[in-house]
Amino acid sequence: MDITIDFYHGGTFRWPRCGAHAHVSESVQEIWHRENFFHYTAYLHVRVPRLACEKECGTSNAVLPWAQRNSLFTLIPLVLGV
Repeated sequence: MDITIDFYHGGTFRWPRCGAHAHVSESVQEIWHRENFFHYTAYLHVRVPRLACEKECGTSNAVLPWAQRNSLFTLIPLVLGV
């Protein structure tokens, strides 16, 4: 099963630390894998936004629920140049 997760250009996000509004400075494509997702192998194809805080707190990736500790999803490293 392939699931695509994306976001709208111009969408609003909250900075993970201070809660201020943040805008997307760039994004990166990631693929996450889970062997037994309701008896199916699942792949999450995700465009992860990198956020810039309006209060000048810095930049950070958006918080991904499936990337948290004890999640059953595993990040598949993308090999560039292949």
